Amino acid sequence: AVQDNSLPTSPFKNPTRKAGVPHVEAPREILEQMLTLRIHLDDVTPDNGPLRVLAGSHKRESSPNRDRETTILARRGDVLAMRPLLYHCSSSSSSTNHPHRRIIHLEFAG
Repeated sequence: AVQDNSLPTSPFKNPTRKAGVPHVEAPREILEQMLTLRIHLDDVTPDNGPLRVLAGSHKRESSPNRDRETTILARRGDVLAMRPLLYHCSSSSSSTNHPHRRIIHLEFAG
């Protein structure tokens, strides 16, 4: 019998490192089934790097509309549910009065 020692192919791609932590990109089929919960440990204000999203971009649209950008502000204890395919980003804090914008970021998949 011939033994196959090749590594199994993975649906994950684009391995990178973010702040020294390994990351990969999941295929769309997995991401479409996922739900992300962001639990805010601090208030999120316009000055401490709030999340910005493009509303509706998680759907299969050809090109997201930048006019639909929404800034998400939150109070400590708020929970935001979102789909990982939603175009999103956040900036660094620009305030010395409220430098923290700590969140717990949980991702769930079937």
